Amino acid sequence: MSVLRGERKPGKKWTARDRAFALALTLYEADLCQGCGQPMSMSSGEHPHDYDIRTTRCMGCSEIEEHRDNSKKPLPGEKTYVVRDE
Repeated sequence: MSVLRGERKPGKKWTARDRAFALALTLYEADLCQGCGQPMSMSSGEHPHDYDIRTTRCMGCSEIEEHRDNSKKPLPGEKTYVVRDE
């Protein structure tokens, strides 16, 4: 964290605060469900119906999926990406 704030030069030792932030992030990420991204400590247990389902549509992903459905097999190393129409 101190590197991001410009308070510590790269290559120098981490501060106690840096280590605390890194540990907190590790613990937070370890608790996330791999399927939906919700914290397992809050989304499992006695009240599994405390969640609603919502959907949204990413038009960029939609365009990529349509392109892949209508295209041949990509060349080795070929990447598909989206740019906004100007």
